[in-house]
Amino acid sequence: MTIMKKTLLRLLIGVVLVVMLASQMGCVAAAVGAAAGAGTVVYIKGNLEETIGQPTPTVHRAVIASLRDLKVPILEDQNDQMNAKVKSQFADNTHIWINVDSISATASKLSIRVGTFGEEYRSRQILDRIHRYLPSSTSSTSRSTM
Repeated sequence: MTIMKKTLLRLLIGVVLVVMLASQMGCVAAAVGAAAGAGTVVYIKGNLEETIGQPTPTVHRAVIASLRDLKVPILEDQNDQMNAKVKSQFADNTHIWINVDSISATASKLSIRVGTFGEEYRSRQILDRIHRYLPSSTSSTSRSTM
């Protein structure tokens, strides 16, 4: 083979390996996030997630209060003792989806997605606002980000 063909082959193999590695990064982040436990905030694939040490109805009330505080309209609000789904929308027509799922009688998983592909900054603003409306015992001082 000529030097040119060898160089192109090496480049092609390198690109394929980089693409394969990049496609697997989401799985690694999900595993790290799952292992991290309560109080850890994980942003993965457009969703901002946190396990909160409060029952679902308490977290749902904080979600509704925070959206009202942000003056964004609540388009849908479905909730029961185990789950809550809230849909809202910013003035620029960017949608907000917030899900709260019961993990136990005293813990819930909160998931926030802003926009089709996810907007981390706005998601974190909403999460910070939700924390203001949660009872003070859930204010996590050890929250970390990934």
